[in-house]
Amino acid sequence: MKKQLSILVAILLLLVGTISPAYAAEATLTVNLDQDRYPIGSIVTVSGTVHLDGQAARTANPTMQVKDPSGSVVAVHQWNQNEIGNDGSFSTTYKIPNDAETGGYSLLVSALGKSVTKEFRVEKASVSNTITVSTDKEKYNRGNTIIISGAVSSNGAPVSGTDITITVEKDGSALAALQIKSGPNGIFVAPYQLSADAETGTYTVKATFSAYKITQSTSFTVELPPAPPGPDPKPDPKPEPGPGPGPGPSPGPGPGPVPPKAVPAPIVNEVGDQDTVVTGSTENGFTIQINAGMQVIGTAKADGAGKFSVAIPAQKAGTVLEVTALDNNGQKSSPVKVTVKDKTPPAGPEINSLTDQDKKITGSAEPGSRVSILRGDIEIGRGMADKNGAFSIPIQNQKAGTTLSVISTDAAGNSSAAATVEVTVGKKAEGPAPKVYWDGDLLKKGQIGRVTIEKPINLWKREGDKLVFVRVLKPGERYRVYNYDSAHGGQYGLGSGYYVTNMKGYVKYQTPSKAKLKELNG
Repeated sequence: MKKQLSILVAILLLLVGTISPAYAAEATLTVNLDQDRYPIGSIVTVSGTVHLDGQAARTANPTMQVKDPSGSVVAVHQWNQNEIGNDGSFSTTYKIPNDAETGGYSLLVSALGKSVTKEFRVEKASVSNTITVSTDKEKYNRGNTIIISGAVSSNGAPVSGTDITITVEKDGSALAALQIKSGPNGIFVAPYQLSADAETGTYTVKATFSAYKITQSTSFTVELPPAPPGPDPKPDPKPEPGPGPGPGPSPGPGPGPVPPKAVPAPIVNEVGDQDTVVTGSTENGFTIQINAGMQVIGTAKADGAGKFSVAIPAQKAGTVLEVTALDNNGQKSSPVKVTVKDKTPPAGPEINSLTDQDKKITGSAEPGSRVSILRGDIEIGRGMADKNGAFSIPIQNQKAGTTLSVISTDAAGNSSAAATVEVTVGKKAEGPAPKVYWDGDLLKKGQIGRVTIEKPINLWKREGDKLVFVRVLKPGERYRVYNYDSAHGGQYGLGSGYYVTNMKGYVKYQTPSKAKLKELNG
């Protein structure tokens, strides 16, 4: 009886073992950040561990994504086997760009079907930014021009080319707002002319370092000009008669006030669309102001010889600049108008291949430009690029080995650097290459194999040293493979910059037979 009972227990245990569910491996993933707030430009250190059944999962290939406050992916990293320690630990660093958006960021790390999200904040770095402002005098009369100047710096270094906002106020009301840029060494200069009926009293000038919203102010006073001398007292109505003939005609009125001397207009040199300095000559010590429309884009003082050099942002060809001289009393000259000229040469043409059988040369150049074909110094063809930049110019067919130069000249007369093409031996047209199939898949030139997706896995796009997530590939999908390298833990190249990571059990790689490759490549 005991023997039969033992056999029955053994059978029951066998059945229980047969129908019991398979043991499920337990995956664990931890992620840590070195802090939860970072200034712009600093380093974020990411660390963690990955285990499977308590053992280091060195082949798990964890992936990391960082998203900015708008939800855009700004960083991607995937750890490979060599980056995971024997204890399952991993770490990496991420540098926050200097132009990063401030606010809340999220970091997501995924591996073995587990995901951990960490939040952190990016804040503006603590820097010392300063702006100064002053006027050339403390007191002015109506109609005078005020020269406002100052300088901007960041961490003690001058900041050139940055936006400055200048406002002129009276009793809290803004009378004018000027938008200018700082010049070399962070210095800015802007003239402001008082109206002929300007109110007397104290005015405030505010200058704002726009990038950091830092404002400094100064003040000046407007006074009435001194009254002109009054007329002479009236003569005695009953003067004593004097000897001699009677009085002659009364003297006329005395000379009136002398009008101010007109400020001569400056002499301005030609300005091109690549120039960032306007030069010319005026009177010694005069201030030069340059306007593009209503905006002051540059000011500077002439040197002791009357020469001036004013820094400006590069302007588009066709822009009309007004250049004005201001004397030491703030009186303005009439403006000199200068049209910015096109001085930018076209990019060199792109030329299609040319054989000794061809009787035309084709390619692309700047739209609307004149295209010249040269053999040595001899022009053998000329034509125009169409509105899309394409050109096709007839030529006599040339001997193989001949080198031709192609130059593009725009409407302003600027010529590109010469592009060259060497004439090659022409070949007879060949029929289309035969199609080669491998297990029903069409093989393509350059293909070395294929991958079959066995488990869901990420498709990546390489951008420099970064991986950008594209989508998740599904089991059963097959893709051609054109290359393989060891980057990011080893990846198969699927063409056009797309890659899938070599993860055992997730992708299956196969290569065609040598006979198939020979048939494909000839």
